Amino acid sequence: LTHKKHIQTMRAVTTDALIVRRVLSKVSVPSTSAHKSSSLATTFCRAAHRASSSTSTSTNYEVDSVLELNCHSIASDGSGVCRLPDDRICLVTGATPDEHAKILVKITQVKKQVAFGVKVSRQNDERLTNYQQPFCAHFATCGGCSWQDVKYDRQLDLKRTMVVESFAKNGKLGMDAANALVEKTVGLKTNLPTKFRNKMTFAFGIDNSVEKGGSKIGLRPPKSHDVIIDVTSPNGCMLQSDSANEALKVISKSLRKAGKSLPPFDRKTGNGTLRSATFRENSNGKIDVEIESTSRDSAVKAGPLAEMMKETLAVANVKSVTHVQIDRVANLKKAGRGRKQSNVKSGRRPESNRKVKTTMIDDDEKDVGRESVIDDAWEVSLSRLKFRARPESFFQTNTAQAEVLVDTAVEALKPLFTQDTTKQKKIVLDLFSGVGVFGLTVAHKIPNISKVIGYEIVKEAVMDANENAIMNNLSDKCKFYVRDLTKPGPLEGLEDKDDVTSEDADSIIEAIIVDPARPGCSKDILREIRTLRPKRIVYISCNPDTQARDASILFGKEDDEKDGASSLPTYRLTSVKPCDMFPHALHVETVAVFDLF
Repeated sequence: LTHKKHIQTMRAVTTDALIVRRVLSKVSVPSTSAHKSSSLATTFCRAAHRASSSTSTSTNYEVDSVLELNCHSIASDGSGVCRLPDDRICLVTGATPDEHAKILVKITQVKKQVAFGVKVSRQNDERLTNYQQPFCAHFATCGGCSWQDVKYDRQLDLKRTMVVESFAKNGKLGMDAANALVEKTVGLKTNLPTKFRNKMTFAFGIDNSVEKGGSKIGLRPPKSHDVIIDVTSPNGCMLQSDSANEALKVISKSLRKAGKSLPPFDRKTGNGTLRSATFRENSNGKIDVEIESTSRDSAVKAGPLAEMMKETLAVANVKSVTHVQIDRVANLKKAGRGRKQSNVKSGRRPESNRKVKTTMIDDDEKDVGRESVIDDAWEVSLSRLKFRARPESFFQTNTAQAEVLVDTAVEALKPLFTQDTTKQKKIVLDLFSGVGVFGLTVAHKIPNISKVIGYEIVKEAVMDANENAIMNNLSDKCKFYVRDLTKPGPLEGLEDKDDVTSEDADSIIEAIIVDPARPGCSKDILREIRTLRPKRIVYISCNPDTQARDASILFGKEDDEKDGASSLPTYRLTSVKPCDMFPHALHVETVAVFDLF
């Protein structure tokens, strides 16, 4: 029994040490003092030892308890790093290091060495010059914004700090090198950004205020599966346009009128009807609305759902209203013991059956001429090109800032094509190409590019990309293919690998654009990129942590002689430009440029 207890204790200490290491990888430490970093690590490790060796010395904090804490730094994911009275740390959503006065923190989760919380309020202090009054009445409840109370120029500074932290630690550059390479964050040209999103999705939930079993529409706070915050009053959601908010209000009124005849979809049981409503704004200001529900096609022809769709279509600037049928599949399950939430995601999600969808088109839109295509596709103008995107395809939700990303990629590639001293055809690969925004734009703005070849797993997006190439007269030099880049195999449309990597080849891969989802690139993809030996890599990311991790692989710091990776070429980082796609949120987009070493 004594031996068994000893083994359990050692496992607990090991687990605590791993947790501390993970947290320290996120903790922001001032670059001016390496000693502080060492002492901070020592403090946390001592706290881990005390907690694992003697539970009597550890303070117990319960979920939902409210504490007064100081925020002393920021983590790479945007959380504020606070210290609990027993020296454990608490990562707090919404807290920032300028808040020298105590802040009230509501604890949301407690682990052995790390607690998580959300900022409730801050003591008023005239010295806090970087703060302001939130401009939205729903800021504290809906969860759509985390930094509305932080002035915009300070938000941009904090987001740069997040990126520096990521490349210093995950990219293994160190603080000084990362600080020198990361540029200032490019933000919107206003001190109070609002109405910048061209797409918003709202959820339906239970509303018992009018009739038991009825629905309401709103936003679901983070880590909440039951609560829906109605944001229709007084001014709607401040992140989307007035036209979209007007359509949102009309849906809300229709729901109150329909009562329990339009119940919300229950993610625990798969019962109910309405799941979500998405608003997409085109560059001309027209709105496409998409409603997902379990209703069959007959309900769209007559009944309360049909009435709601017709009333929404009647709103000024609404171009189309589409109903998409979903399956009756529960995607929540009961949470285990010790969890605050009663339900958690099960991993299953109702699939949208887009073969069964009905689109209503505004009569005024039908009379625009025979040459125009009127449907529920998203139409956006970007960098003097026109793009259409089906609802299944991804498109950046901030058009103005998407142009910053595209222009940064163009400027990064231009020097490679200004002087064509060889007769080789220069190819640009566009990986995770989506609807072709980056590939088509660089092909349009850099004439010396011979060919752009793109690869994307979503077949609808590939269809959009090739149609966009035709629409913009670029189909002769741009071609996009359906390809799952997470799996090994040949790249369609590309000649034999040896032919495009040798010096005397007719065609050569001059550059590669990479724009993966938040998880970043797999090691296999990065290995393939290095094998192709492009002179320059332009890596666009919505997650600096995974981008920095992938950068370390491109540097060759993760190479293993056993798998032959050490023989591959390496790259050096020349610049990182943060771009603020989501003001008031804890997210930042980045464009990193790598050159062949």
